[in-house]
Amino acid sequence: CMRYTMRCDLHVHTLHSHDSLAQAEPILARAVARGIGCLAITDHNTIEAAHRMVDNGRVQIIVGEEIATREGEMIGLWLHEAVSPGMSALETARAIRKQGGLVVLPHPYDVLRSGIAPAISPELLELVDAIEVWNARCWRPRWNRQALQLAQRYDKFFTAGSDAHLAHEVGQAWIELPEFHNRDSFAAALQTAGHVKRCASRHSVHLSSTLAKLVHRLHIRRTL
Repeated sequence: CMRYTMRCDLHVHTLHSHDSLAQAEPILARAVARGIGCLAITDHNTIEAAHRMVDNGRVQIIVGEEIATREGEMIGLWLHEAVSPGMSALETARAIRKQGGLVVLPHPYDVLRSGIAPAISPELLELVDAIEVWNARCWRPRWNRQALQLAQRYDKFFTAGSDAHLAHEVGQAWIELPEFHNRDSFAAALQTAGHVKRCASRHSVHLSSTLAKLVHRLHIRRTL
């Protein structure tokens, strides 16, 4: 029987995203308080904060990015360089793979947040490593159920994440994985993923993202 040793929240934003005001220290403190051993920092179209947070000494950090493709949003994990937004989904997946990253489809059926499901092609599916089967910010539970069915149908790895844009959201969703230390051992861990915590955030958290967009438009200085 496999012993699962780490809770991983694989979709977290910081104030380096245009719709988040969450700072690094509160994010890390919340993760520790909730027993989260690993966070994937997946800011929109940047990996700046993720790189800064890697050596925090408390929580393992995966450098990720939520990338705006022409067809919808895509996450790259274990990135070394940021992937430019605005390419096709297929081009984006290839760019992630080119640097050894893993391709993840976040909230693919969420019609309110650029879900990519309508644009999924056989060519794209060949490059997809994992599908986010639970996103705590999805308004409708069926969108997460559809994501799970898609992952099962095409035998893709599962991921789960809070999609936190506020520090207190961290840990709303997570997946249990065996201990890992790098990209390859993480991919191996996904093959034996354990329990997925499926909690939904309150709909009111989306108001915070609207406020964050306004604050960023007013050019409030971004600091970690």
